[in-house]
Amino acid sequence: MFLVVSVVLMSRNEKQGRISGVARLAGWVLPLVLMYVFTMIYISGKPWPSTLEAKMTAGALPAMARAGDWAGIPAAALAGCAKALGESMNFLLGENVVALAVFLLAPPCWFVSRKERMERGAVETAWFAWASLAVQAGLVAVVAAPESYSAFHGRYLAHTVWIAVPAAMVFACAAWRALGKPRLIWAVALLGLLAAADRQIDLADSYALETSNITNLQVRIARWFGECLPKGGAVAINDVGAMGYFSGRRLVDLEGLITPQAISWNRAGRIDAFLEAVKPDYLLIFPYWYPEVVARLGVFKPIMRFTIGRNVTGGGEEMVLFSMPWTSERSQPWPPLPEPGLPSAVPLAGRKN
Repeated sequence: MFLVVSVVLMSRNEKQGRISGVARLAGWVLPLVLMYVFTMIYISGKPWPSTLEAKMTAGALPAMARAGDWAGIPAAALAGCAKALGESMNFLLGENVVALAVFLLAPPCWFVSRKERMERGAVETAWFAWASLAVQAGLVAVVAAPESYSAFHGRYLAHTVWIAVPAAMVFACAAWRALGKPRLIWAVALLGLLAAADRQIDLADSYALETSNITNLQVRIARWFGECLPKGGAVAINDVGAMGYFSGRRLVDLEGLITPQAISWNRAGRIDAFLEAVKPDYLLIFPYWYPEVVARLGVFKPIMRFTIGRNVTGGGEEMVLFSMPWTSERSQPWPPLPEPGLPSAVPLAGRKN
């Protein structure tokens, strides 16, 4: 939405006119957009990915509209935008304080540099790029209202940082030239690079621990299914990643990312009823995500517990494998888990041992 508005407004600088500029751009953009839309319709039956609805909370505009809470939309939208923007600034503060300062100082830098002879189109482009960080935060807050906008190292907003901060640097450079101190910008850039390098050292330790978490829990369990157990029916899970790659099993995603039918049951707090409807062979979850399942341990019976010592990135420190009332009983003991690490080959779903 923001990109479309930006393109239409900036197209007036086209030498051949706005209509001609938009038409040329649409000639190669529209086929890509239509291809994406048709792919989504083929996969999920809707022109948008099922992940949008799966991660949407009750405070999102579409959810509130479906519930008929029209009066609460303005307050929820305002609170959501403020929260997302605050998380964005806090993310920048933690990642690179120099980048945050440059971003926030863009308006006064532009004011100082007004006498600089910058092309009108370049100035407008820089402004739209600078605004993308805040505008996307607001749009995401209104449309999806995720629980955390900056979670997992800012995976939802990081790309806007790489657009907005360089745009702010354009205004900073122009301001220092206007002040007659062009060399000062090099000092700022150097400080920014040093701050970035220091942050990368911290992230290296975090990355190692996060990788260890995923490898020793999710990947190891998925390999156990793929390498140690005979192929069988579906497994219901709430963490698709590694199981989707390494288990070789058909999966039922209780969070709805690849199984959209689960979304409404999850929001109603009735995943237990959904499981009874779809009848997977096994259930593998972080148990306390679903109190309705834990409350019915006479029906969903724990078989094995998988744990790690210190969780920093996953959904919990413990995953539990449950059997269903219709699960065939095993006559043999459960095989041990494979050694931690990645497999040498990825099993194909449906392949027989």
